[in-house]
Amino acid sequence: APFKDKSGITWEVVNVIVQGGGRFLKEDGNGWFVQVEDEVARQKVSIAFRDLVKRTRQRRQRRMNDVVSLQQEQQQQQQQ
Repeated sequence: APFKDKSGITWEVVNVIVQGGGRFLKEDGNGWFVQVEDEVARQKVSIAFRDLVKRTRQRRQRRMNDVVSLQQEQQQQQQQ
């Protein structure tokens, strides 16, 4: 999706979470958690989406590799 769409989606997620009473926090240097600015919250959501997409692609690739390996094993068994 174009950047403008992605940014809009992440802002919408931030708004839904905040309107539902949620907060975006970070740990300060003293072990306390403090609320972050909206832009930092948007960046956190964007990173979470990026990481989710990366994990999903990796899982899909592993499944495809498993299917290819299984097909190769079946072909080898048929040749014997």
